[in-house]
Amino acid sequence: MNLQFNFPDTLTVHTRENNAESEQHLYKHKKHFEGKCKKLYDLLISGHRLTVYSALVEHGIASLPRRFLDLTESGVMATSETMTGTRIKEYYCTPEQIQYNLNLITQTNK
Repeated sequence: MNLQFNFPDTLTVHTRENNAESEQHLYKHKKHFEGKCKKLYDLLISGHRLTVYSALVEHGIASLPRRFLDLTESGVMATSETMTGTRIKEYYCTPEQIQYNLNLITQTNK
């Protein structure tokens, strides 16, 4: 099940890159990146736990760490931690973080 949430307009991708070429790429594809942020947000709020591999293969989200950082820099609460016995990071929201983020949407969209 993939629920759709009312994604706040205040949640957006970063606005600066570390070089001119990357910054041009960012501005050219900003809507695409924002769409991936929204998709990631919906997945996290729905309780999905993602790795870089699962985000790319199952959900078409490349650059998961950057999209995750975009969300957390915009105020979304979420967790990333290395899975036990591996070097693989997992990205998810705890139930408390899901509730906080749902309240963030309510407050932002008033």
